[in-house]
Amino acid sequence: MNWSRQLFSRRRHLDELSESIREHLEEKVADLMDRGMTRKEAERTARQEFGNVTLIEQRSREVWQWPTLESIVADLRYTLRQLCRAPGFAVTAIVVLALGIGASVAIFAFVDAALLEPLPYADPNRLMAVNESSAEAPLWPLAYPDFVDWQRMNKSLSSLDVFAGAGYLLRTRDGAEPVTAGRVSGGFFRTLGLRPILGRDFAAGEDRLGGPNLTLISYGAWLHRFGGRKDVVGQTVSLDNTGYTILGVLPRSFSFALAGNAEFWVPINTLSPHEQTRNFFNFFGVGRLRGGVSRQTAQAEMTAIEKQLQKQYPNQGRSRITAGDRLRERREPGAG
Repeated sequence: MNWSRQLFSRRRHLDELSESIREHLEEKVADLMDRGMTRKEAERTARQEFGNVTLIEQRSREVWQWPTLESIVADLRYTLRQLCRAPGFAVTAIVVLALGIGASVAIFAFVDAALLEPLPYADPNRLMAVNESSAEAPLWPLAYPDFVDWQRMNKSLSSLDVFAGAGYLLRTRDGAEPVTAGRVSGGFFRTLGLRPILGRDFAAGEDRLGGPNLTLISYGAWLHRFGGRKDVVGQTVSLDNTGYTILGVLPRSFSFALAGNAEFWVPINTLSPHEQTRNFFNFFGVGRLRGGVSRQTAQAEMTAIEKQLQKQYPNQGRSRITAGDRLRERREPGAG
């Protein structure tokens, strides 16, 4: 009757696991309610942070239902005997399986990129990545003065904005820790077609040099650092010993690979001496095509602007505008 004892023990472990999961979940709900959330909001937030409870239980059940080691060894011995009896067939089967798996992975990657995981921006086909280029470096970040000129002179783009990765030291009651951030021109999120789910975006002029210290926070930072509280808007956080007022919370779906897992997004209201020159390339541009304007038309205009700037600033980098699908390639390594 050893099998019956094992079955009883397995069921007991599963029951204990389920009870433990639900206790932890309830404790999290209670904690969030103490912070001001309603029961419904607290349960939703707790489940988002904890994960799929049913899936966790199912995976645990699968682990506890693995066959015994003796059974696995017996299966391996049988398989090896069959391979030795017909090695040609075995090699053919392995090659066919490998090719099939590889093709399946490739097809899924294409479908995932093209259909299942579209860019989380409004009308992404109208977005274009803008960058410097030269014979030595076909894809190169922008110099800030070049961005200002292209933004002012072009007519093909309804908007053109830039961003740069950054890092800050976040100070809290528990101490200080480094955090990843992004610096953006004021219309960056409007160009992407994104709106904060809480609070507001940067307003016109708030990215001027010497402007106010403001920040938008990622959905992840909102949950994990601020408990998903709606009164986070208006609070102040300390980044590099400077107070930044939280304006809003970005959508959960937002991600931008070149910024990594940025938690804080601040307007570009200061420039280092290097960033004020045309020989320091530190910013990545994103533009949105005007209605009825093709990429070819935008490219032709940028080429004309490039020639004009080359005459005025002979030592500057050469400009180039590339298709919006570059944004997908830049997003995949990060996701925020």
